Amino acid sequence: MMSQRRSVTFAAVLVTALAAGMISQVGAADPLDKNARKQVRIFERDLDDLLIESRDWLVPGRENARAYYIPGTGLLVSFQATLVSHDRNWSVRFLDHRWRFDDDDDDDRDRSDRGTRREKVREREERRYERGKEELVDFLLEYGRDLEFLSPNDNIILVAYLGDSDYFWNEDLNHLTLTVKASDLRTHAAGNLSEDETRARITINEY
Repeated sequence: MMSQRRSVTFAAVLVTALAAGMISQVGAADPLDKNARKQVRIFERDLDDLLIESRDWLVPGRENARAYYIPGTGLLVSFQATLVSHDRNWSVRFLDHRWRFDDDDDDDRDRSDRGTRREKVREREERRYERGKEELVDFLLEYGRDLEFLSPNDNIILVAYLGDSDYFWNEDLNHLTLTVKASDLRTHAAGNLSEDETRARITINEY
């Protein structure tokens, strides 16, 4: 069931990427040689490890990252993620229970408490999301250069399918994409492009 769900999600992300113009076409992929396939598997595993160990991202488990090589475009890697939140559901249930049994005189104070708590949750999830994006940028800088089979003009595209978060719902966010050219990462690794300049060349889209 999990493998089927991941396949459906990956297909949906691939269609979304086509519709969004991130890739121009998907034709019959040239078979990757054994070394290239190994690089892709390692990249998927490293991304899985990052997401599992993250303090900000929450993912279904391993084998979440799925890569597909598209000739003339590069490597598209999709994964599912939400935000870590230990108390969001429990706090809301607890507060809802308390509100139903409070005296009428305390209604105004309770509404204020509810608004304050929700705002704090939103701010906390926003910080986690921003830190999570930085983690993905750092990942590309550190591991993207290991995809040696990619041509200089090939892109590495990370596509996150976002869900199960009040923050994503309220901000109308379903997808996060990060795109960078393989040549930029290699130039940075060779010391000919600063980290700030390389980060500036990573395109981030949210929709």
